[in-house]
Amino acid sequence: MSSEADSALVRWLPSYGAMQTGTAAGFSTTAPLRGLAVQLTWFTGATVTSLLVFRRRVRARTVPLGERSRAPATPAE
Repeated sequence: MSSEADSALVRWLPSYGAMQTGTAAGFSTTAPLRGLAVQLTWFTGATVTSLLVFRRRVRARTVPLGERSRAPATPAE
């Protein structure tokens, strides 16, 4: 058992909420809403970050529709 297991920093790590929720679900009859809230926060943050990175990368590689007609044609082989 770690002496830092219940510190303020550890409570905000991604796996803390899942572990607390799993442990509470197995050994109690109440739902640990704080643990679920931490997990929901991490899930939402990871999803938004992933979507923003995906959008940025996809937009950087695509050619806008209006510029396709001005692009030089490649010779047919």
